[in-house]
Parts: sequence; structure tokens; C-alpha cells
Amino acid sequence: MEKSASKPSRVVRPRRKHAEMESFLKQFEKSTGLSVKDFCREHNLAENSFYSFRKRYRQRSSKEPTSVGRFITLEATGPMAASDRLFAEVKGIKLYQPVTAEYLKLLCS
Repeated sequence: MEKSASKPSRVVRPRRKHAEMESFLKQFEKSTGLSVKDFCREHNLAENSFYSFRKRYRQRSSKEPTSVGRFITLEATGPMAASDRLFAEVKGIKLYQPVTAEYLKLLCS
């Protein structure tokens, strides 16, 4: 008769609520010198859940008031001579000639 190999026991962790995960993230930000692995072990959290929630939480909280999605607000200046016409101003950088959208995206990031 053959012995069946025993499976390693699986750690059962409770499902966390949104508010509870936010609380854990705030606790982690305040902790000093503690790795994510150690923090998760201490609070009975799965590391992948911690990283996943932190990513979603950062995306929600990082919305800038001047931007909508991936766009930025450009302000038009008053009339200028054709040679002095400002094409765009991004983060204090003034562009006097047309550039590609890809170049503007690089400047914004």
C-alpha cells in the first residue's frame, strides 16, 4: 500500500474590508524600518493582497486637481508676434515651436 504525500497546510486569512486595508496601509507608512513581508506576517496579511490594495489606493489618492486622467491643463497667453508665439508651457518649460504629442507626454511624466 502506497503512502499519499501530505500537502502543506494552507494559511487561512480572513477577507479584509476596504477601511481595514486603508488602516493597515496608514500603519505601515508610519512604521519605520519594517519590511512589507514582516508587516504582513505581523498583521496576518497576504503580501500579494497588501501590494494589490496599495497600488489601487495610490491610484485613487494621487489624482491631481489640475489634471483630468492623463491630460494637463494648458493656459493660452495673450497675443504675441508670430516669431514669439508660445506653442505650449509644461512645468515651466516654454515651447515656441510645435512638438509631437509623445514629446509632451515625456515632459509631463
